[in-house]
Order: sequence, then C-alpha cells, then structure tokens
Amino acid sequence: MQADPQQHPLSSRQEKGAKDLKSDPACLPCAIAQGLRAARAATSDPLLLPNAVSAVLDAAAQFDLEDSPAANATCAVKAVCEAIQNPDPYREAKREQNRLALKLYQSTKKVVEDSADRIETALLVSCFGNVIDLGAQDSFDLEKELTTLFERGFARSDLAQFKDRLGTARSILLVADNSGEIVFDKALLEELPSTVRKTIAVKSGPIINDATVEDALKVGLDRVARIITTGSDDLGVNQDRCSPEFLSELDKADLVLAKGHANFETLNELKKGVFFLLKAKCDIVARELGVKTGSLVFAQY
Repeated sequence: MQADPQQHPLSSRQEKGAKDLKSDPACLPCAIAQGLRAARAATSDPLLLPNAVSAVLDAAAQFDLEDSPAANATCAVKAVCEAIQNPDPYREAKREQNRLALKLYQSTKKVVEDSADRIETALLVSCFGNVIDLGAQDSFDLEKELTTLFERGFARSDLAQFKDRLGTARSILLVADNSGEIVFDKALLEELPSTVRKTIAVKSGPIINDATVEDALKVGLDRVARIITTGSDDLGVNQDRCSPEFLSELDKADLVLAKGHANFETLNELKKGVFFLLKAKCDIVARELGVKTGSLVFAQY
C-alpha cells in the first residue's frame, strides 16, 4: 500500500516548499552510467546485453531535470532489471560486500572503543563504509585506511549539534545506504545511548547494492535496532512510494541520520533537521554542501 502524502503529517512540509534536490544537466550522464553498470551486473550474455543498454537509453529519454538525480537513476536501473527480467542483479555482490565488511567489523569496533571521542569515531567509521572499496581486499590495509580517514576527518561537521540533540533524544532513525556499509552503521548504533530507541530503515526490495531486510538480518542489525523498510525500492527516499510506517517514523523520530548521496538528494529539504553522513562524490553534491569533491561530510539540514 502506498502512502498518501495528502493524509500524512509530512505533507505540511511539502506544502511549505520542501522538495528534492533537482537534477543538474551534469547529473544525467551519471544516471545513464548507473543504468549501464546495472546492465553489466545483470548479464554478460552478448544476446541480452544490447537489450539492457537499449532500456537505459529509452529510460534516459524520460529523465526530468525537475526530478532528483536519484529518481532519474532509479528510472534507468529499473528499466534494465525489467528488460533482463532480473530484479536483483547485484545480489551476489551484496552478499560479498556483507561478508567482507563483517571480516573488518571487530577491528573497526576496537578502533571506536579505543578512541578519545567514541561518537565522532563511530561516525567516521560509519562513513568509512561509504568510502572504501570492499572488493579490493587483496591489497587492503585497514590500519592505513583508517589512519588516512581520521587524518582527513570531516570537511564539514555538525558533531556538536548532533551530540546536543542526542543528549535529549528518545528515538533515532538511521536511513541506510548500501550493503556492506551497514556493518559499519551497526558499530555506530552500538555507540549510541541505550536509552535511545534505535530504528534503521532499509529498502523494501532490491535496487543496485542498497541494503534490504535480508542484508540487515545477515549482519545482525536486528540485535541493535528495530528494522523497518522505506516501503519502496527506489534510490533514496521517494515519499510518494514510501510506506505509512516509514513516513510516520521519519516524522516522529527525535533524530534522523541519513547515509549517502541518494538520501541527501531526496531528504535534504524536508526542514526536519536531518543529519547527513556521506562522501561528496560529485561536484554537484559537493557544491550544495559547500565542500570540495571527495570530502567527508556530517551535516545537519
């Protein structure tokens, strides 16, 4: 059942002008590239691949600059999945990402426990999951990568505001991003006060390598937080397709922490004091955040 924004508390914010981050013309090639990556993940069959590529190009004809980059990319990826009749082309990749991240979990957990500021370090570790290439394990040096991460730190940080809000919060909603990455989100959730009710939202169905309930259970998130879904299998948060349960949680949570580009693109103007944790991977998002491309950001909007 789809949510009716006209009957939900969030609709008042929408009426006051809250909207997704609109696409820049430079976003459109990225959405096409996202679709093409999904095509390559979906099949290597030379007879099927042209159909997938054609589906991406057909979807591109429907792109709208008034929509968010996440919405246009969703259109391209879903077109591929439909053309190839494979709803989850990243299934095995997600399992591998979870497996590799779990191998690093205890080491990163110890880094948090040994740090002077465990909340800040846990946030960096959570962001670390968005930065590293979990597939490059043969040459991966955890200590070196973490040292580099901590030396860089956040180019923009609203840590003081987060701690202040956390001091009085009774509930927090974490809107998750990718599989694998959610292992490091678990380390963050474990550092939050036990008095805070913790909820993590994942996708209701597969879309690229975004985390689903299956992924969340696989990495043990149910032991540290209540798991819900957004009610949607779109990239980011498409309020028109989200479940009433998710929209209610989003509206009522004392703290909302959202991970990654797509969530920033689709939640950044809700006027709800959302905290965003991400690496600014493109010029468009970096400019919106006021940082250099490639910077780590922990910002409240």
